[in-house]
Amino acid sequence: MLYTLCVILPQLITYIAGKWVLGKAYCIIMAQVGIIPVSANTITVLAITSYRLKVLMNPFAQTSTKFAKAGIAVTWTVALIPTSIFVAYHSKSEFHGENGRCLTDIYDNDAARIPVMLCVGLIVLLPPYSALIPLL
Repeated sequence: MLYTLCVILPQLITYIAGKWVLGKAYCIIMAQVGIIPVSANTITVLAITSYRLKVLMNPFAQTSTKFAKAGIAVTWTVALIPTSIFVAYHSKSEFHGENGRCLTDIYDNDAARIPVMLCVGLIVLLPPYSALIPLL
């Protein structure tokens, strides 16, 4: 739902109108917040996969509600990291007519390059390896 509001709906409106009609404020908000649902989805798939592997390895183990709530909190906290980097490094957003999207300039910011790379590594590269945690 959040992805639909932040990414799909603005692209649909832009496509129908033929230009960006949602204003500069929405462009800034969308570019900063659009990464959150993607990150949360990736981490949620990781959590489901890890849990299923854990259940396969130990079918009679029970998972507490406290553990599940902690997992949800960690998922959304990690998903918010990219947006906090965007805000901390004063990223700006611009509408790019050639692809019809409102994008952030954080990837062109030399000072933010290392934190962004670490964040992308955490969200993209960590999930395949963390599925092995239940095996330990």
